[in-house]
Amino acid sequence: MERTGGEPDVILYDIGVRLRMVYLAKQEGRNRVSVSHGIEKLPLTPFHLDWRNEWQSGNDEIDLQHQKLIEIGNHLANSSLEGADEEEIGDLLDLLLAGISEHFDYEERIMRAIDYPESLRHAEIHLSGR
Repeated sequence: MERTGGEPDVILYDIGVRLRMVYLAKQEGRNRVSVSHGIEKLPLTPFHLDWRNEWQSGNDEIDLQHQKLIEIGNHLANSSLEGADEEEIGDLLDLLLAGISEHFDYEERIMRAIDYPESLRHAEIHLSGR
C-alpha cells in the first residue's frame, strides 16, 4: 500500500481510528457497518493501493477482476475518509461485497474447469471470507 502525505503521528491516529471502527463493527455483528459518532476528526491522509505485476495470476479475466476490486476498495476507503454520507458508503460497500462474491464464484468455476488440485482448499478460503 502506498500512502501519500501525512506525518507519522497523524498516520498512527488514522490507523487507530480505523482499528477502532473495525472493533466496533465486530461488536455490532457480522455484515453491519458502524458509524464513527463521537470520534474526533483529524485530517486523514488519502491512500491508494496500486496493482502490482507480481500479483498477476496468469488469467487475464481474474486479474481484471482483482484490479476492479482494488479500484472499488480505494474509492470506498477514500470516500469514507472524505466524509461521504452513510448511503454512499453503504452503496460502495455493497458494490465491493457483490464484486467479491462474483469474483469468488468465477475463480472457483475456473479452478474446477481446469481440475486445479487445490480448488477445494481455495474454495474453503473463499468461504471463510464471505
